[in-house]
Amino acid sequence: MAVATLASVIVLPVAVSASEIEPEPPSFEQQYPELKDVQDSLDSDEIVTANDIELSYGEEFEVEVDLSGIEWIDESKMKILFHEAKNEDGADFDTHTPDSYKDVYAVEPVSRHSSYIISRNITVKEPETEQQSENSSEIVVDDNGDTGDSKDVRQICEEILICIFCSFYFYDMKLHEIKMSLISVKKLIKMRYVFTRINISVHIRLIFH
Repeated sequence: MAVATLASVIVLPVAVSASEIEPEPPSFEQQYPELKDVQDSLDSDEIVTANDIELSYGEEFEVEVDLSGIEWIDESKMKILFHEAKNEDGADFDTHTPDSYKDVYAVEPVSRHSSYIISRNITVKEPETEQQSENSSEIVVDDNGDTGDSKDVRQICEEILICIFCSFYFYDMKLHEIKMSLISVKKLIKMRYVFTRINISVHIRLIFH
């Protein structure tokens, strides 16, 4: 009889009270509400804003500590704690994987006012192809080897110099006026060629200075 009683004691399950079960820790979302839900309880200098940013493919970026795009941070008033940065598929942030990542932080005011969540979207752009790089650095040049702007500047300089030269070369001191004969016009045509060459060299010097 004593043996049977002992056996029954051994096989009986041990009853555990609900008070002895450790509760699961709250999730990050439960621990930190959205800013809009607690904003009224915060001081104005305890509120930060997060703006979305873009990164080039392969750009070095320490997402845990680089707070680019997050404004109004006063380190004497709050602590910023990194939580995670993942894309929609749950993959971790990587500048070698073009995608949009949600970067989440917790903000804890030192005043012990309500903590809250902020987030920014980080877009990693597609890598530039060789053709795109060439197009971005390409300069449009006309048949004479000049850009459009340089051609306009050269033409303006040429006209100004011709006007100045005509004022002195064809000025009649007696009549006090500019007087041009057929011979003078022919001379002017030849001079225009000379001035064109002069203006080109002057413009080149302006560019490199």
